[in-house]
Amino acid sequence: SGRPMVHLQVPSDFITFWKKIQRFHNLSVFDSVENIVSAYEIQIYKESAEHHPQMASQYALAINRQVPEFESIIAKDGKASVEYAIHVLKNRFCEGEYAIAKEAEYSFEYAKINGPFPLGEKAIAKNADYSLLYAKYILKHRFILGEPAIVKDDYVRLAYTSLFNL
Repeated sequence: SGRPMVHLQVPSDFITFWKKIQRFHNLSVFDSVENIVSAYEIQIYKESAEHHPQMASQYALAINRQVPEFESIIAKDGKASVEYAIHVLKNRFCEGEYAIAKEAEYSFEYAKINGPFPLGEKAIAKNADYSLLYAKYILKHRFILGEPAIVKDDYVRLAYTSLFNL
């Protein structure tokens, strides 16, 4: 009696969902998922985004615009914050910088779009590889704070010393 129960399977992330839609519709240009997906489907993802930083960041990417109402959620996670800054804002995301600064990888990626990232240098300095990359591509000079990690890795030390004629 009544209507049958409908079970919707929501992918674990919105980007996977969007890529499936792109393949299904043979879309080559990343425009906005809102042009393809129903308002109901968008609402499902929006509601999921209200509770999870990664989903909130991916939702913003999928609709291809800033989502101020989710920025405090996104800012709780370094990966979500750096993705949001790079792919949506294409600029600094001040609210998420503390979360970004906890990880060398996220700090380096963030610095690639915004230049030197002093808040993240402590995390970068713990990783020889990211210290070398940060010195070479971001600072374009020695990264003194990262040198203790650099000297512990023979390959990175050799690359660093030849790069800066040490």
